[in-house]
Amino acid sequence: MPPYYLSLFKAPKKIIKTLQGIRRDFVWGKTGSRNKIRWVAWEKVVAPKRLGGLGLGEIRSLNWALLMKRRWRAIHQNAHLWVEVIMAIHWGDSVDGGVPLKRVSLAFGRI
Repeated sequence: MPPYYLSLFKAPKKIIKTLQGIRRDFVWGKTGSRNKIRWVAWEKVVAPKRLGGLGLGEIRSLNWALLMKRRWRAIHQNAHLWVEVIMAIHWGDSVDGGVPLKRVSLAFGRI
C-alpha cells in the first residue's frame, strides 16, 4: 500500500520517518526488544550501488519519483479516466499544480 499512496500524495516528514523506521528495523533484523549488531551504517545501506552502497534508496526520493512519474503520465495520457479523476481531486482543470496537496487519512495516521 505505501507505494500506491506515495505515488499519489506528497508524504509528510512524520510518515517518511515512520516508514524509514519500519524498513530500518527489518533490514537490521530487529525482533521485539532485541537489537542485532549493525555491521553497516544506514547511510551506506541507502547509498547507490555505484557509490559502494546497497542501493536501497531514500523513501523521500521514492515519493518524489513516483509523484513525477504519475504527473508525466497524466500529461501524456490525459484521455484516460484515471487522469480525469486525479485531476478533479487534486488540480481542478489543469495539471500545472505540481505536487498534489490533498491528504488522505490512513490507518497509521493522516498523511
